[in-house]
Parts: sequence; C-alpha cells; structure tokens
Amino acid sequence: MPKVPHFLPRVCCVLAAVTLISCSEKARCDGDAAWQQQLYTEVRVGNLPSVEALLSSERCPEVIDEKGQTPLMIAAANGHYEVAKRLLDYGVKVDAKQKDGYTALMFASEWCYPQLVKLLIDSGAYVPMRSYAEKTSFDLANERAEFWEQRGGSSAPSGLTIAQHWQLDQRGGPPPKATCAEVSDMLERHGAGG
Repeated sequence: MPKVPHFLPRVCCVLAAVTLISCSEKARCDGDAAWQQQLYTEVRVGNLPSVEALLSSERCPEVIDEKGQTPLMIAAANGHYEVAKRLLDYGVKVDAKQKDGYTALMFASEWCYPQLVKLLIDSGAYVPMRSYAEKTSFDLANERAEFWEQRGGSSAPSGLTIAQHWQLDQRGGPPPKATCAEVSDMLERHGAGG
C-alpha cells in the first residue's frame, strides 16, 4: 500500500463530509452516526470535556447535520466560546456554509456574541461573506439589535423557534443593545459594513 501524506486523511475527511467523495477515511467522517449525534449534543450544551473526549477519538469533526450545520456553527449559535475555540484548534473549517448559506460567524453575529465574533474573525472568517439571502454578519447583528429594540428587549416575541426560545432562557433574555452594537462595530471595522 502506498504511503499517504500525513495531511491527506484529514483533507480527504473534510472533503468527504462536504462532497461525498470516495475516500478510505470517509467512514471516519460520516460513518458513525452515534458519534456524530453525541458530538452535536455535547457541542449544543457546551460540554467542553465531553467535546474534547470525542475529538480525541481522532474522528473528523467536519460532520454536517441534516440542516447542513457543522459543530462550529452550533457552538457559535449557542454562545459556547471555549467549545468553538477547541473546534478551531482542532482545525475545523471556519467558513463552512449551511443550507441557507449561514456561517459560524453569521450565527455568532446574529445572537450578538462579541467574544465569539472576535474569535472567528481572528481565526480567518471572511467577514463580508453573504448568505444565500444576501445577508452579511453585519446585517444579521443589526437586524437582531433592531428586533430587540422594537420589542423593548423585555420578553421573547412570538415567531421564534423552540431553539431560539431555549437560547433566550439560557442566556437570561435578549442580548443587551450594547452587545449587539459592539458586534456590529467589530464587524464594520473588519469590512462588513457595506
């Protein structure tokens, strides 16, 4: 059997998750549904020790769920800075897009998590990237700020998904207006304001 360069299994694994190419490492990336489900569950709740244990099994964390979301997107949407940092340290793709074209940066921006936004920008996220609805991270942060401002920021409005209501419960309500402004300013400084 020919010697495989040390970087090829990881590259192949990432490509396998995205494009379903034929690869001997593909099974390590998408062949273990129980491992994937456990990873998503632990990322969603921010259980860093469990995420680290799952990542130490040397399986590829570039898995994609039925919505097209990666574990990094889930960590960003739920405000789990340490989990996102660990995933990035492990080498996950920072600019992967889900089915609607959202990236991890867009999720962190929409939910106004300034530390996560900074982490993702510092990790190479392309700030001016647009979703398939032509929204940038900057647009999403500003829309979220306006959304809460129109509602006085006091209670969860109707029209939110169950997951969004859960997020509000976990963070103790909507983000402070200043937090969304901080995210918008940061994104604008990095080229997303126009």
